[in-house]
Amino acid sequence: MLSYRLSGIMAAAMMTAVSVTAAEIGDADPYASIDRRPFGVHPAFAFGQTGDPYGPARDAGIAWTRGADAPYVFWALVDPFRTRDPRQMRFAGTTTGPDGEPLRFDYDASISKALASGLSVMWNIAVEPAPWGYSAPASWLPTDQGAYKSFVQATIKRYPGIRVWQVGNEPDIQLGFPPEPRLADFAALQRLTCQAIKQVDPRVVVVMGGAADWSLGYFDEVLDDLNGRCVDVFDFHLYGDPKGGTLMPRPLPPLGYLHIERLARSIRGHLDARGFTRTRIWSTECGTFSGTVGLGGPDTMTASEAEQARDLVKRYVVALANGVEKIFWAFGISEGLGPWEASDYFDHTGLIYTGPGAPRGTRKLGYWALWQR
Repeated sequence: MLSYRLSGIMAAAMMTAVSVTAAEIGDADPYASIDRRPFGVHPAFAFGQTGDPYGPARDAGIAWTRGADAPYVFWALVDPFRTRDPRQMRFAGTTTGPDGEPLRFDYDASISKALASGLSVMWNIAVEPAPWGYSAPASWLPTDQGAYKSFVQATIKRYPGIRVWQVGNEPDIQLGFPPEPRLADFAALQRLTCQAIKQVDPRVVVVMGGAADWSLGYFDEVLDDLNGRCVDVFDFHLYGDPKGGTLMPRPLPPLGYLHIERLARSIRGHLDARGFTRTRIWSTECGTFSGTVGLGGPDTMTASEAEQARDLVKRYVVALANGVEKIFWAFGISEGLGPWEASDYFDHTGLIYTGPGAPRGTRKLGYWALWQR
């Protein structure tokens, strides 16, 4: 998923910049400073939950959240006038969306809640939420690279409690961006963002935007351009159905837990062949649904809670057995991305009901499978 619908967002203290030389960038071991436990949820924030929204995830033994009740940290929101001046950047406020609607954001509030939850926090950082004019035409690169670098560094200093940052998301499906952005430009964006982060704190873990197309063809050229640098973690996303991909109607490819072994081994081979032998493999979006979901037109898929729960266990076991170090169930701990859409796939992947289908707060069998993992 590119991001949640824009809503409230985050807090934390300022940190003094750490001076590093160019030779040191990427040479520190960033994994030494992060939680080694493998299980997370994207996000572990339970929408519609009364009381502590992170309580259900903690109760289930989850260690990580990717994001929370807020979108990615976008340059277009924080420094809309490209000031390059951290004193003029705003991490909370209201702006105007592409259709003239007011969009409220509060990164300080959302991040402070996430950091106070007791979970380790991963967050995404990006140029813009859609083509608002902050990316160059047909490019991933920001229109003002110096201003973007200042924004990245101000963000890392503002939220030192976040030890893992991901650059964009799913560039291989070009979601929300101009048609056919140049591959080399995503490599350049990854390099620009990673170097800006490491100049502030070389021990921050930098994740490349997750791979949605598991053929990986998109990423070969990107990885070749990066020449073994600037990617601490390669992230892949795998959804599909809870019966090993057997429910997926044509022309959709069959996707399920059965494909994780082949995909993880393929990624390792692609990385090693291009000099990324120290790069870890995570899956920060890995999940499937229960209930009945639409696929466009008359096609639907139906699965039970028990099938979703069994699939959750299979995904975790296969991933860990094949070198995937962290797995984040998605999308997310509770059902629904916002306004409920009965046929929407991602409204059914959560593990706690938010009203439709069962009383609000009812745990699915998948939640208890996660709790028992």
